[in-house]
Amino acid sequence: MFDVPELDNMLYMGLDRHSVVQCARVNKKWNKTVSPYVFQEIPRLPKKHHQEAFRRIVLEDYLQEQEKSPRPPSGPQLALAKYGHCVRRICNLNNILLYLKPPAANAIKASKTKKPAKTIKTKSTTTKVEEPSADDLLCHFLKRCRNLQQDELSLTKQHFELPERLGFMRHMSLTSIRTLSIFSGDSSLALTASTLQLILIGVSSSLESLTLSVSRLHKESAYGASQLTITGGDGQEKEKEDKLVERWIHFKTLKLLDIPDTDHAAAQGFWAWFWPTCSRHVTHLEFCAWGPRSVRSMSFGIGHMKYLEKAHFGRTETEDHVELEDDDLAVMIAAGAGAGQSWKDVRFKSTAKAGPAAFHALLQHASTLEELHFVRHAGSAATVALLATCQKLRVLAALDNKDRPNIQFPEVLAEDFIDWDAGTGMVRPWPCALTLETIQIKIRGMTRTSEAVNYVQLQGRVFQRLSRFVNLQVLWLGHDPKLTPVVKRRRQCATASDEDEDGDFYIDSEEDDDDEEEMEDPWSERQQDCLTMTWEAGVRPLARLEKLRELNLSRMDIEFEETVAHWIIMVLPNLRKIRGVENSVQAYSFLKQHHPKLIRY
Repeated sequence: MFDVPELDNMLYMGLDRHSVVQCARVNKKWNKTVSPYVFQEIPRLPKKHHQEAFRRIVLEDYLQEQEKSPRPPSGPQLALAKYGHCVRRICNLNNILLYLKPPAANAIKASKTKKPAKTIKTKSTTTKVEEPSADDLLCHFLKRCRNLQQDELSLTKQHFELPERLGFMRHMSLTSIRTLSIFSGDSSLALTASTLQLILIGVSSSLESLTLSVSRLHKESAYGASQLTITGGDGQEKEKEDKLVERWIHFKTLKLLDIPDTDHAAAQGFWAWFWPTCSRHVTHLEFCAWGPRSVRSMSFGIGHMKYLEKAHFGRTETEDHVELEDDDLAVMIAAGAGAGQSWKDVRFKSTAKAGPAAFHALLQHASTLEELHFVRHAGSAATVALLATCQKLRVLAALDNKDRPNIQFPEVLAEDFIDWDAGTGMVRPWPCALTLETIQIKIRGMTRTSEAVNYVQLQGRVFQRLSRFVNLQVLWLGHDPKLTPVVKRRRQCATASDEDEDGDFYIDSEEDDDDEEEMEDPWSERQQDCLTMTWEAGVRPLARLEKLRELNLSRMDIEFEETVAHWIIMVLPNLRKIRGVENSVQAYSFLKQHHPKLIRY
């Protein structure tokens, strides 16, 4: 069996690393056959003695190479020299660098005294070699791993602290990198524009996803005359621009967490090269940077992304602050429309304040837009205008922000949502009526003192509008029940069964009355002027939603009659979840007794 490599491959490639190592310990013959498979992957080494053993293997091979003996060294070939070509995958480069650092005791000693030269004794000569640094050992290790096929590469601030730190990339085949992340920070020793350009050229033929968080690109003189030379798998250095464009055909996802200032010619030249050369085939963009220069640069870049379909703006933050204003978003959206793009998925996260201007710009993508997510109030009329225009909209989600519970959730007014046509006496038809599958938004403005139209009639018309979405599967009219704002409450010396005048339960406590604690109030910010689930309100049109799977009524001050709950179960056969009925005693008791799975999630 050991004479048939194909069978060996089938056997050992299907085993986990521990089993392969055990096979290598059986006898010499097994060890010779299995050892190449042991070295195929260098995993994380959590144990200290494993890290020291790995460093010893690399160090011995490095020192033997530094000996530069005129004849081959006597004795067996060292492990790294023998099996380095078998390595296909390694763990994070930062971990490898950590494993190659000297032991802690030596590091403390080295910080106080100068490192002594190391003496290597052989039969032919005696040579003094300086103790290598972790960077030197990393370069040597990667040079031995000439068949390395690394899918991901993450470069952090520590890689750019010194120009020679990036030397390992000279010995690393970058043509297999599919996901590249660069986080350089704003250190004074950040990467230069030419270095970043050379890195991107090296990975261009296989790169699929790029994440950039670069606060500043320094001038070429930042590191003096030191330059980084990177070669691709074909041995060619920087190619002509027209050939480079063809190599970026697999590059689809671009995440810009920060765009460096273009305050000098080198940085300006980099972006003038990057946008037309690299971003042409990007289909998914995530933009989190902020500031006038970043917005201008991003607007220029979007214009070169001919195939852009997904555009996500902002980031999720727990603090209430805005990085991208409404006008900034409108400019970038308009840039995409001006380039003839057809956006399908648009998301505004908590730091992106999309408003009427941004939503008006989105109307230019109404013919292709399929998903729209936003967590800030964009205006009732602007939201309804999109609903009334989009032809392929499947998802409208405005209540699914799980990280900012205190945010003011988007809402639409009932009269805007109804879009009533007085001439026909019916709601106006919307093109998304047959495509919409998920809608998550508050519908407000149905107060009992409404003068414009009768309160009951107003609710009935809202139900008529909802019934038009015959393919609807998820309907959220209330907050996500998992979002529970934190409020301050005075602790009381009472039992859990005691209630105050508002019906809220007290908490068991033996603390003084002056003590306060943070607790969750699941009924905070309850909707008062919302739909009610009663026969009088006109719920019967909901019977058309035969595909509905989830109904969310959380934090809505509603009346939910038991007979209506029973009727809903009968007419909606695909319903799997009903959220937020705990406050309606009769309906909740009925569902808990007869359909407990619907309210158990």
